[in-house]
Amino acid sequence: MNVNFTIRALKTRTCSAAIATFWLALAGPAAAADPVRVSTATVEAQPVVEEVSLVGTVVAPRSASVSTEIAGRVAEVAIELGDRIQTGAPLVRLDDMLERLSLARFEAAERADIARLEEVRRRLADARQLVSRQSMPVNEVERRESAVAEAEAMLAEERAEIAQRRERIARHVVRSPFAGTVVARMVEAGEWVEPGDTVVDLVATDQLVVDLAVPQRHFPRISLETPVTLRFAALPGTSVKARVLARVPRSDPMARTFRLRVEPVDSMLEIAPGMSADATLQLITGGEAAVVPRDAITRYPDGRVTVWTVVESEVGPVAEEREVTLGAATHDGAIYATEGLVAGVRIVTRGNEDLAAGRVVEIVETAGGEG
Repeated sequence: MNVNFTIRALKTRTCSAAIATFWLALAGPAAAADPVRVSTATVEAQPVVEEVSLVGTVVAPRSASVSTEIAGRVAEVAIELGDRIQTGAPLVRLDDMLERLSLARFEAAERADIARLEEVRRRLADARQLVSRQSMPVNEVERRESAVAEAEAMLAEERAEIAQRRERIARHVVRSPFAGTVVARMVEAGEWVEPGDTVVDLVATDQLVVDLAVPQRHFPRISLETPVTLRFAALPGTSVKARVLARVPRSDPMARTFRLRVEPVDSMLEIAPGMSADATLQLITGGEAAVVPRDAITRYPDGRVTVWTVVESEVGPVAEEREVTLGAATHDGAIYATEGLVAGVRIVTRGNEDLAAGRVVEIVETAGGEG
C-alpha cells in the first residue's frame, strides 16, 4: 500500500472529531435533534488478491486407444459411437472357433492323461504290496514309480496348455480398461486385425478436468488452495468453483507458460472433452488494503466516489463524507479502497442516502466490530 496514502489516512482519522465539531457548528441544533438511523460496519484490512483470467480446455483424465492383443477376424462390434460403458464391458469380439476346437482337443487329452495316471498309480500300489510279500523284485517298484512321475508330468503339461488356450480365447474379447465413453470405433465385423491394431478410442468422462495455460510469473503464487472459478462457452451464464489438482512444473519454453490442472466441484456439468473454458484465479499479492462493502459506496456523476464515515463528537456520533479511490473487487463482492480509508474506520452501509455532513446519526446495527 502507498506509504503517503497511509500517512494521509491516519491524519484524516485523527482530525475526524475536529471536523465533526466544525460541521455541527454549521448545521445548528437540527443536527442533534433529528438523528438519522443507520447501519454501520468497521473497515477491515484484507490481503490484496489479484484476479488472473486464463483460458483452457476440458480434457478427460484418462483416455485410451484400445487395441487387440491377438490376430483374428472381427466377429462382433459390441458398442456404438457415444456409448457409455463400464469397466470390463466387451467392446469387440474376434472369431475364436479354431481356438475352441483346439481347446476341446487338449481337454480330451487331459481326460486320457487322468485315466492313464490312475492306472499307473494302481499298478504302483499293487507292486508295493507284492514286494512286501517278496513276490516281486524291488526294481519293478522303481520302474512303476517312474511311470507315475511321467504320467503326472504329462497331465501337468496338458493342463498348462489348456490354461493357455482358455486365456487365448478370453483375449478374443477386447474389453474396456475403464469406465468411459466411446469416441471412435475403428473396425467393423468381418475385418482382420493384427496385434496392436486400435479397435476403439475411449475417454473417461465421469470426472472431467480443465487444463489451463498459466504465465510462468504466476507459478510461485499458485497452490492447491488457490480459489478458481470456471465458465464454459457451452454453459452461458454459469460459473462454477473448481479446485487445483496439479501444478505441472515443466513450462512451455516457447509460450513461457506452465500447465495447471483444475477440477470442477460440480461433477454433473454437461461438458465434454475438447470444450473451451475460461478461468479466474484469485492470487494473493502479499499486500493488504482496506475493504469496503458495495452498499457503503456513493458514486457521483462527476466521477467522485465517497463513503460516509461515523465519528464521535460532543453530541454523539455524526456523519462525515470521505472521498475514496477504489481498486478491484474482492472474491466475496466487496471492493478494495486503495486511497482514503484505513482499517478501523466506521462506515455507513445503510441509511447513507439521507445523510449530510455533520448530521447526527443513530446506529441501529454494527458489523465488523465495535468501530
